[in-house]
Amino acid sequence: KNVQKYRVSSQVCSCWNDDGTLLALGLANGTISIRNRSGDEKSKIERPGGNQSPVWALCWNINRTDQAEMLCVTDWGNRTLSFHLPNGKQIRSEKPLGFNACRIVPYRHAGGDYLLVCGSNRQCQLFSSEGYALGPIAECSKWVWATATKQNSTVVAVGSEDGTVGCHQLIFSTVHGLYKERYAFREHLTDVVVHHLLTEEKVRICCRDLIKKIAIYKNRLAVQLQEKLMIYEQQEGEQLHYVIKEKISQNFECSLMVICTNHIILCHEKKLQSVNFQGVKEREWTLDSPVRYIKIVGGPANKEGLLLGLKNGQVSKIFLDNPFPVELLKISVPIRCLDLSSSRQKVAIVDDNNTCSVYQLSNSELISQEPHANSVAWNIHCEDMLCFSGQNWLNIKASNFPCHQQKFQGYVVGFYGAKIFCLQGYSMTTLQVPLSAPMYQYLDRKLYREAYEVACMGVTEADWSQLAHESVNALELDIATQAFQRIQDYKYLELMESIANQKRLGGPQANINHNVFIGDILAWQGKFNEAARLYRKCGRSDKAVALFTDLRLFDQAQEYLSGDSTTERMNILKKRADWA
Repeated sequence: KNVQKYRVSSQVCSCWNDDGTLLALGLANGTISIRNRSGDEKSKIERPGGNQSPVWALCWNINRTDQAEMLCVTDWGNRTLSFHLPNGKQIRSEKPLGFNACRIVPYRHAGGDYLLVCGSNRQCQLFSSEGYALGPIAECSKWVWATATKQNSTVVAVGSEDGTVGCHQLIFSTVHGLYKERYAFREHLTDVVVHHLLTEEKVRICCRDLIKKIAIYKNRLAVQLQEKLMIYEQQEGEQLHYVIKEKISQNFECSLMVICTNHIILCHEKKLQSVNFQGVKEREWTLDSPVRYIKIVGGPANKEGLLLGLKNGQVSKIFLDNPFPVELLKISVPIRCLDLSSSRQKVAIVDDNNTCSVYQLSNSELISQEPHANSVAWNIHCEDMLCFSGQNWLNIKASNFPCHQQKFQGYVVGFYGAKIFCLQGYSMTTLQVPLSAPMYQYLDRKLYREAYEVACMGVTEADWSQLAHESVNALELDIATQAFQRIQDYKYLELMESIANQKRLGGPQANINHNVFIGDILAWQGKFNEAARLYRKCGRSDKAVALFTDLRLFDQAQEYLSGDSTTERMNILKKRADWA
């Protein structure tokens, strides 16, 4: 087959775009020629320096802003990385490399577009699609001349001048922070996304640098980059809109980072440092063991409290205005994670034995223990309810009742009413869970107030109806009234109003005749004979007579007449005659 041939001078490298419609040729004279499939030149790019800037590496990639194709070009004269459209127009500013690039290839992983660049620096480096250096992948003793990878693969192959070929696996760790319903996480290594888990609103902050740590607290957001720390503040009146508040031009070495109202807390092994937003260290604490988990528990500005879980099993608390840590309790196993209840009276701990333990902080008493746990979270709206995950199960535990389980994969990080925030892989999801089981557990033990509080967080209409009827049968009239209002049962609401009026008219002694109210409820439920017997038992046979008379059951009404009630007997006979 005849193939059309074209002559070019001093070719060094070439690259086809994804659909094979454009071919880019990098030449030793500093020129890039972009041609179509027929070989016709569509555009030409000339690098500054001419013959002194040979183009040794180029590749096609996707512009993340508009998803359009762009050509990434490196040369040895300027030692820069530049970006061009297919028509040759340069976009963005050139990024300095500082070395001679021998190979550049696109790398796409987990929805992100990156660049792999290797060369005379004896490294294979990862760059963002905008050209920002993110860090080395491999280091060799000689120049690195080749690198390759497959799409959506985590393995990168690197070939060095000394004849060695190495395969390296890239694993992008999850960098995130959570405060109540607000979740901030790293995306594409250089962006921060703040996600409101209840409203599903999101906002993206482009940092154009490798993000190492993220912390969020109320209206504050801290982002640690490679050489600086950015402090953002949410603007008042805006749901999710953050602006830069402060910039600290320091590289902090830390394993954990927490932000407070006016301070950054940095943790490295056993030491915690409190740094203000100007980068000045104000306080330092030294613990007995490395810190493995930090949770901010709130408090006034500049006096916030932090809960610490240590490797030696100790749970401690520090306050920003107090130089002395306070030991709350200690267990015999290293702590993996912990959470504090809404009233700050109980703490739930997951240890390295995958055991979830709940302790009363006032006396360090062990309240309950559950096996097979890897994470735990208290319900923000319910003091006695928590959830924990482990072994592909989600467990919801209320008070000291048995756990309610359902299939689940991931880690629990938050519990907000009937919604559980779960980390599954690289993404955070909101799981709506039924709270019917905990509600019925409280109902079985006649704890109607607690059952109502659980129901308010989210149960079905049938559950509300069950709660309402069991509450009214137990004469928990306030709870019953609120439950009937939820299901809009106007018939029973009329009964509640009737009983309330009787109580008001009867005065303080009305509570003595509570069997009369139970009789009214039984009559409302159609249990007329039971209601009549109860009326007679509490000395109110007249209500039984009135009940059966209204139902036109005159024979039953006469059974409940007293011996000397001649007038009532005549009235019943008259009503019976009228009815006949």
